[in-house]
Amino acid sequence: MKIISIIGNRPQFMKAAIVQRAWEDSLYFSELNMKVVHTG
Repeated sequence: MKIISIIGNRPQFMKAAIVQRAWEDSLYFSELNMKVVHTG
């Protein structure tokens, strides 16, 4: 499964970091492909 996070500014980066840590700790870490897109 692919997950794409579209982020535009700093507060959203902080929120995405929480999701990223939870994803890394999950049992499905190897089955998921997570990408971050910065729109600037």
